[in-house]
Amino acid sequence: PRHAHQRRSGLLLIGLGAAGVLSGYALYYLVPEAWRPALGWAHAGLGLAGVAAGAWHGRRRRAVPPSPTSG
Repeated sequence: PRHAHQRRSGLLLIGLGAAGVLSGYALYYLVPEAWRPALGWAHAGLGLAGVAAGAWHGRRRRAVPPSPTSG
């Protein structure tokens, strides 16, 4: 497959995005007031990890030379 080398970083991005959505929803609707500061920091950490994973994902794209095409 053409983009198999990006699969791991792409799956990481999907996982971090899903965790960010769930933690954001929990912050807004589900979590008791006492838990909000800790979950807020965890949510921010997920966001920073997502930025790092996005940079890694994009860098992996540029690092692999394009495959020759037939035809």
